[in-house]
Amino acid sequence: TFSNVTPASQGPNSILIVAIDGAGNSSSPATANVTYDSIPPGAPTFTTPPASPTDSNISFVVSSSEATSGIDYYRLTGDVSGAPIDSASGSFSNIALAGQGTNTLTVFAVDNAGNTGSSTNRNVVYDTQPPGQPSVTSAPESPTDGPVSFQVTATDASSGVDFYRLTGDAVG
Repeated sequence: TFSNVTPASQGPNSILIVAIDGAGNSSSPATANVTYDSIPPGAPTFTTPPASPTDSNISFVVSSSEATSGIDYYRLTGDVSGAPIDSASGSFSNIALAGQGTNTLTVFAVDNAGNTGSSTNRNVVYDTQPPGQPSVTSAPESPTDGPVSFQVTATDASSGVDFYRLTGDAVG
């Protein structure tokens, strides 16, 4: 039995084992092939990032490189329901975020030798609450014989107000 034998270099190694008798005679060698990989994979990159802000579950794809033994799986932790979540391909689908506001996703890769790489973080804003009702801050002239101008403002604590839409008795 041999233990704590370290292969000579990163990558494929052939370890030869011979039996030697009391007279010094050697057998033909047996070979034990092993891939030695003590280097962790690189931090994943988001090749298809999650939508942010969003009002629903998210999907995204990550990838990393690992030249010696290959990637075994990617692990998602952080502000997500059911964490940790593993993916062999780096594709994560229908992931529920932990709560309203900013949620941090943390992803790292583990190679086939069990080495854990550095993590990558991504913030995703989860917002299912509508903005506050707009208020008119500069009223239009009334009565008028032509187009009017006015200003409005509204607030949204999570993702901000993206745009305003006119409805009702207005054209434009």
